[in-house]
Amino acid sequence: MYRKTAGILMTAALALALSVNVMAARSIGGGAGGRGIRQREASARGANSRKNSTSGAVSPSSAITIIYTGDRKQVSFITGDAATAGLPAEVTAVIKKLNDGITLKDAVGIAGLEGFNALTKTDAIAVRDTKGNISDTDTRLRLNIPNLAGNLGSIKILYYANATGRWAILDTSSVDVENKNLSFTAPGSGTFTVIYKK
Repeated sequence: MYRKTAGILMTAALALALSVNVMAARSIGGGAGGRGIRQREASARGANSRKNSTSGAVSPSSAITIIYTGDRKQVSFITGDAATAGLPAEVTAVIKKLNDGITLKDAVGIAGLEGFNALTKTDAIAVRDTKGNISDTDTRLRLNIPNLAGNLGSIKILYYANATGRWAILDTSSVDVENKNLSFTAPGSGTFTVIYKK
């Protein structure tokens, strides 16, 4: 009798332990509906969207580093043949002239470039929203420019916007020569070079 009672008690204890383990495992996910898992995924998405994902990306052509990407966007450098893929032939010709050292005014041919020089080679960037889709809307950027110096005078950005198909001279919103950083607002994906006028 003693053995039979002990066996029943052991079976009951084992069944109870298993049901507690099953309930604990289900509660990790937030119960049968998995609400806890969805909450963690939402928190992870929220954290990812706040961290402005591209800090640390380095341009292969100019050694420019993206320090900060605002407006909940993701910005990455486009390299190799992909940097000019799909651009009109006249635009790729301008980019080649800029990288070959042709004067900005002669290479691009827009008003306002007189007296400006290129500080960097051109870099192509893709701007994406938090879902990974191309987002051709204004995006705040802070970049580290290794050859940024205090004697450069007026510093601006020469930018080709893929969405508009036009070159434009953009103002910088801040220039920190000591830390070699500058900030500006990019009008979406495109190609740019940092320019200066003494």
